[in-house]
Amino acid sequence: MAKSSSEDEVICFKGPPEILQADAFIKLRYFSDESLIVNHDKLTKAIDDIYWELQGQLDQNFVMLIGPTGAGKTAASRMLVNRICREHRANYPDDLRTIPAIFQEAAMPHRATFEWKIFWQLILGKVHAPLPQSALPMSVRTVGSHSISIADSAFPRSNAVVGALRERAFEAMGNRKVQLLAIDEAEGMFRVNAKNSARIDVEQKRSSTEKAEIMKSLVNRNPAPILLVGPTELFESALASGQLSRRNQVIEFSRYKASPEGIGSFSKGVLGLLAHFPAPIELVPSTAVNELFFQSFGLIGQARKLLLNSLRICLRAGKPLTMEYLRLGYPRKLQHQAIKVDVERCEEVLRRYMEPQDFGDPDPSASVTTPMPVGQTKPGQRKPDRQWQAEDK
Repeated sequence: MAKSSSEDEVICFKGPPEILQADAFIKLRYFSDESLIVNHDKLTKAIDDIYWELQGQLDQNFVMLIGPTGAGKTAASRMLVNRICREHRANYPDDLRTIPAIFQEAAMPHRATFEWKIFWQLILGKVHAPLPQSALPMSVRTVGSHSISIADSAFPRSNAVVGALRERAFEAMGNRKVQLLAIDEAEGMFRVNAKNSARIDVEQKRSSTEKAEIMKSLVNRNPAPILLVGPTELFESALASGQLSRRNQVIEFSRYKASPEGIGSFSKGVLGLLAHFPAPIELVPSTAVNELFFQSFGLIGQARKLLLNSLRICLRAGKPLTMEYLRLGYPRKLQHQAIKVDVERCEEVLRRYMEPQDFGDPDPSASVTTPMPVGQTKPGQRKPDRQWQAEDK
């Protein structure tokens, strides 16, 4: 049991008892687990919203989970995939072939750009499918009395390999009856594979139309419904195409507002995190909640990151969590301002694009008559030249 400095506020450790006796690295690994985001009302709502949107989803349609960084989008998508897999195993315990849902990050670790080849290789690994042969198409040529097999140079190696990987991935996902492909950090798919690192910044700036074409190529061919998780830039890319706009359903994952209800829900989430904090706690939880709300802008995922920073400092110093050590884990002033700008921009974009239609009474004077194109006649009306011919007869 970890007691706070107030007699009427006690936080009991709800994790495995052996964690408290483990070394610092195991404690950090335990607290960094995203499944520890408990009592998170918005997280639960986002998972339920996506789950029901996927039921009866039409072919070539997709769902987008949009929200600011630190809201808990990654945790929601991972927990949704685990939920779908768990329900399938409970309903079909003898079905060992089906893989109902898979989770994959589009962001490539230790890489500045996105590569479709690596992406499809990772997908094939998730569905336990073998990689296709990466050899080029061969052609046979006769030289004198000998037949020589040579690679057909008309097929570039990289394109042939990526195409083969993509087709094998689609085939394997169909065979495994994948019901959901969740792609986290989906904005990373728009990063260009630039060989010259000096040109990366320039080439990464794709237009919205180019991004929409990439999304359409993924959605049109994929045999399973897709969940794209990312920031508002991903949403703006989907709106660049009318085809994508009518195919996608957007789930908003916003922060907790500075209202009694919002702060109360945020407090439940933070107290749930503190109940798994693997170090002694000597602070007033209500005071910590109020400061964390301001520092994280009402984002539970960001609050968990700040608590993780404080845990690392406490374990290294061998000290309990106090307000002093909690504040050492806060971001610096410029970092705090940058996070604030990102959150406010996300809210502004969602406010504009999630605004419902106006279904008021239409104004008759505002009706628009579509002009008839020049040279085009109304149904049943003769063309001018044929009109004169009819009169001459």
